[in-house]
Amino acid sequence: MMWPMAMYEYMLMREREKKRRKPIPEELEYVEMLQ
Repeated sequence: MMWPMAMYEYMLMREREKKRRKPIPEELEYVEMLQ
């Protein structure tokens, strides 16, 4: 499933606000796919 980048960034921002954490593998794969 592909999300608009703005929505994806918004979701990541909310997750990081809730719990400070490093990016999970799924996030890294998604970012690499965009480049």
